[in-house]
Formats: sequence, C-alpha cells, structure tokens
Amino acid sequence: MPIDIGIFDLDRRVGNYILIGQVGSKAYCTNTPESDDDFVGVVVAPLSHYTGLKNWEDDGTLKIDKKESHNAELTAFDIRKFLKLCIGFNPNVIPLLHLRSLDYEIITDGGQLLIDNRNAFTSKRVYSTMIGYAESQRHAAVNGNTGKLGQKRKELVKKFGYDVKYASHTIRILEMAIEFFLTGEFNVYRENDRDMLLDIRNGVWPLDYWIKTVDILLEKAKRAEKESNLPENPDLELINWLSMHLINKYPNPDYARN
Repeated sequence: MPIDIGIFDLDRRVGNYILIGQVGSKAYCTNTPESDDDFVGVVVAPLSHYTGLKNWEDDGTLKIDKKESHNAELTAFDIRKFLKLCIGFNPNVIPLLHLRSLDYEIITDGGQLLIDNRNAFTSKRVYSTMIGYAESQRHAAVNGNTGKLGQKRKELVKKFGYDVKYASHTIRILEMAIEFFLTGEFNVYRENDRDMLLDIRNGVWPLDYWIKTVDILLEKAKRAEKESNLPENPDLELINWLSMHLINKYPNPDYARN
C-alpha cells in the first residue's frame, strides 16, 4: 500500500517541491517485505537562495528521516544541485526522471518539464559513471572492504562472504547500462531480471560466480558503449535554460523577505 508522503511535513517555506518519486528497491521491483520507502524530490528554493548569499540547506540537500516511525526517507535536492547530479548521470538520482507514472507522488508542471526533457542529460558520461561504480564495487567485494558499512551490512558480509546488497546493485546497474547504450532506454523497473537480482541479494550466488558475471557484463558494456549512438556531452544549453525557467516559475518571495 502506498505510503502517505504527508509524513514528511513538506513545509513550503523550505521551497516548492516540484517533483517527488519513489526510488530504491520498490522502484527497481526488487523489494522485500522488509524494504523501506525511499523518495527523491526536487525543490525550487526560496528566491533569496538564488539572489542572495545563502546556500539552500548548506549543500543543496535536505534529508527527512522517518525510518523509525514509518520506515521511510526523503532526500530532496535544490533544483541546481539536482540538475548538476543529473548531468553527471548520478545512478541514485537520474532514476527520478525515468520512473513509471505510478511511482511519482508529486508531479507539478515543472516536474513534468524535467521528465519531458530527460534526454538532455543523456551522453556518453553514462559510461564513466555507471561502469565506474560497477568496477569500484567489484574491487571492494574482492578485497573484502567492509570498513564503511553499517552493522547489518557487515553481518551480511560475514554470513555470505561479500556485500550481497551492493552486489545486487552492481549487476542491476550493469544491466541497465548495457540496455541504455544499445537502446537509449533507461529502464528503472527491473521486472525481467528481478528474480536474479533477489537471488544475489539473498546470498544464492557464490562470490566467485558473481565476480565472473560482473566481468562478463563489464566486457559487454564496453562493447555496447562503442556501438552506442549517445551524444558525447549533455545538452548544457537546454539544462541551463531549465534551471533559469524553473527558478523564475516557482519563486517564493514572501519567505525570502523573512
């Protein structure tokens, strides 16, 4: 049953929320009964943050943690930071523009404008971002790097011999990248490979088999990237226009004077 995002108390004084969607395992179709609700949002901050000296929430990110009460979390980005993350094709942020319609909780006209122009962020930078992530996770798994993991994840490593949660993410990202290079489609909802991804998450795959599969997919991704027709760079002119247009469209001058 969908969660009521009213739990996040979306105070308009913080800014105008123009787009909020469900991301994480529930958007990927790899959720389990224990999975939490992860949301990402885009905010047009009060006008003073664009014309004055303030930085919105210091670094352009606002996190609202409701995990203890509702097992849910919202990460909201100022429009400028969101656009910059999308330019780099951040794998945790770009899915917000490629969700199924039922996975969106808020879509304003401005949010729809971002979705309609999502191809502006498409470029061969996808390769360095997504493949770089996969390579780093392979390295971490092989070297048993658990230093930055929480206690639950360390327990998974102890039980299965490697971080099965990140291992599942790695295979998913490689499959998505290959599809994207060959078709231009960024398929967030992983209905076709859900069972495989859950098997990895549940520790069914031995580490050596996972490493072998990652290596095969990395080579496949390299070939797919060479065959792709993706532009070299994002459409920075259009993205800059989106930033200016949305900031002008959703100002909050009353709060700016407070």
